[in-house]
Amino acid sequence: MPSWTRRHSLIGVVPKKQEQKSLPKSLEWYLNATKLLVTLSTGAIVFGFGFFKEVSLSEPERILFAVSSLTLGFSSISGVMTFLFTTSYANKLEDIFRNGTSVQKEKTRKGRHKSLKKWYNRMLFSFISGILLFSIFGLALIFLHKKPIDQNLSVIPIQSDADRFLLSNTKNGRLWILSKDSTGIYKQEEIKIE
Repeated sequence: MPSWTRRHSLIGVVPKKQEQKSLPKSLEWYLNATKLLVTLSTGAIVFGFGFFKEVSLSEPERILFAVSSLTLGFSSISGVMTFLFTTSYANKLEDIFRNGTSVQKEKTRKGRHKSLKKWYNRMLFSFISGILLFSIFGLALIFLHKKPIDQNLSVIPIQSDADRFLLSNTKNGRLWILSKDSTGIYKQEEIKIE
């Protein structure tokens, strides 16, 4: 029986549709992980600049923050490259599924897969490094950072008593008297001038 009669025959066997191969699940995992890490990297950079712009940092703190931000920035760039190579690799696989394989197509596919893994590893390593550096920077700010002394304050010793000082804020004109109590702790009393 000719093939055209089988297709149109009520009793005949309808040929199976050609099995469509699907892309590996690992590509979906690569894409999802890449989106997540790029989002976290750029979010950490924005958070850092937004949160720490008001804090006066010492030179080592600025260097640590800059290195962690650059590392997270490299992670974001590597993530974009990973995303591009993942889609390129997926397109090449779909082309091979549709049109068959050849030696050149297989070489291209393997090359793109190798590039995909290379950029993904760079992204992952730089993300982990950047987050570690960012965490060290945050901990250093919490435990080692000393609040700078307000430059508008001046301390004037009172001549008659060695344990009393006049504290003056030159910006707003407020005055306090600092006096040492019996336990050796300084107490402050504001002087109100009307």
